[in-house]
Amino acid sequence: MIFQRRADNGGIRNRVEIWADGGYRHAHDIVKLHCMGANRVAFGTLAMVSLGCTICRGCQLDTCHVGIATQIETVEQAQAHGLKKFTPPGADAAESCARFFEAMGEEVKEVVGSLGYDRAQDLVGRYDLLEQISHHDKIDLAPLITPLEEFLDLEPIDLPVEEEVLVEARAEAGLVRAKPMRMAPKQASHEIAAIADKVFDGSCVSVEFPRRTDANDRVLGAELSGAIARARIYDGAPEGTENDQLAELVFNGGSVAGQGFGAFNEWGVTCRVEGGAQDGVGKTMLGGTVSILKGKNAEGKRINGSVGKSFAYGAQRGRLFVQGSAGSRFCIRLSGADVVLAGEPEEPVDDSRGCVVDRANAKGFAFEYMTSGRAVVLGDIGPWACAGMTGGRVYVRIDDALNLDRETIQGRLGEGAKVMLEALDAEGQLDIEDLLGHYGNELRATDQGEEAERVLGLARDARQNFLMIIPEKVQADPSISTE
Repeated sequence: MIFQRRADNGGIRNRVEIWADGGYRHAHDIVKLHCMGANRVAFGTLAMVSLGCTICRGCQLDTCHVGIATQIETVEQAQAHGLKKFTPPGADAAESCARFFEAMGEEVKEVVGSLGYDRAQDLVGRYDLLEQISHHDKIDLAPLITPLEEFLDLEPIDLPVEEEVLVEARAEAGLVRAKPMRMAPKQASHEIAAIADKVFDGSCVSVEFPRRTDANDRVLGAELSGAIARARIYDGAPEGTENDQLAELVFNGGSVAGQGFGAFNEWGVTCRVEGGAQDGVGKTMLGGTVSILKGKNAEGKRINGSVGKSFAYGAQRGRLFVQGSAGSRFCIRLSGADVVLAGEPEEPVDDSRGCVVDRANAKGFAFEYMTSGRAVVLGDIGPWACAGMTGGRVYVRIDDALNLDRETIQGRLGEGAKVMLEALDAEGQLDIEDLLGHYGNELRATDQGEEAERVLGLARDARQNFLMIIPEKVQADPSISTE
């Protein structure tokens, strides 16, 4: 509501779309949010409950007894974690969630119809339909629900569009139109998705995008992965494996992909950009490979290769590689994917200068709430790392020349993080060889053979070059209900 008013006052309300969520329980709440200015609403807790969540409030413990917020897959694994009961969601969970949203939609229709309207969107910004009916002695809601007549445009949206001059005048005045926004189609993503019909013919479809990508080219590859997923779910297409090579998407020439590059990536899809990428790369990745590598500048030198915030957020499977550095919350909630962060400090680490995060290769809170997966960090992991980590392994480099030693890395771990910094074991040796081996393949694919050999040299002597961060043994917390 506050944002609605500020958007009105700033003259931009007809250029933004307001989303609201949190705490509502029924259709009347949703309609009220529309009247207060929300174009759309989002669901969190209610959707989780429809899947079987019992609201134990222990999602971070990796001990979810209904199999939603956990990497536990079998009763035996649950018993090893100390759970008394483990009943993962069955096939009817998705149907239950679908029924919930369908029923909520029908209830919204009924409320909207009772007000005399055909569409919920016609109620956006209709403060005049709201009335305070209780708690008058404790709070006065008049300033929030009194219409701003000079900003409201309540003409029906099905009237003929005004002349261009009037449209411009209305935009400059910041008049509110009760009309949902429609984002322009993402041309690049749509063009890539067009190859979906060719990816199951037995050969790898390779596509090199003809121009440099930029911030407008968001969620590149996601539409293609969605088409592949639907084919596997509904059309009987072969299930994916880590050995699949269905499509290779290449973006070079100094491209900096927009937000969500490779989001929801599927098995068989390789997304590779030479340049960089913005926030949300590989979000909830389900398989395949996503690589952010350095691109050549005008002098032929390789630069950048970095990513923005929330890289690999909740990534479940597949491989992700970053040749440069990363923004904050790198691999937050990593849930099973393999990751290599190859950026290295430009000079020896010197924490006495202060502002450690500014020079780190991961800008804070890396691997927060990690539950599964493997990762190798060749540079400075950054401050507040591994907070809330309950599973998986993170391998961090030690290098005297860069002042990356045990003490420095220990100081990078989040306060209260229940993890241990240990010498490499046999499993760790194999993990590093595997992860850096695949990263080396990505480097060779972009004619960086010399860099690949340097990195593989670190793997060959992994015990001298790496330590491992692993979580303490996690058992069910007796203070949390698990049944």
